[in-house]
Amino acid sequence: MIMYVDANGQLTSTPPDNSNKSVIDLDNIQLGAAPIQEEDPIKSGIVTFFSDKGYGFITEDNSKENVFFHSNNCIDIIKKGNKVSFEKERSPKGFSAINIKIIR
Repeated sequence: MIMYVDANGQLTSTPPDNSNKSVIDLDNIQLGAAPIQEEDPIKSGIVTFFSDKGYGFITEDNSKENVFFHSNNCIDIIKKGNKVSFEKERSPKGFSAINIKIIR
């Protein structure tokens, strides 16, 4: 006796009807986690705090996250309230901003 499996997973003695069979494109099947999209390395934000000692914080536009910076990493002279572009760099204490420029 030959047994077949129908579209619902049930065993049957009649062969399945292949006329209603749907085609699956193997390239559209995603295995594992979703792919990580690359971020733009240059961020923008506003200087929300700047100390006389040469350090401060930039609030990033997209994530509203505060990023530490030091005046040694500034290309232009920075003041509180300036709109700046920067790159984020991982440091032992979290992220810090480098290559800071004023956006005009």
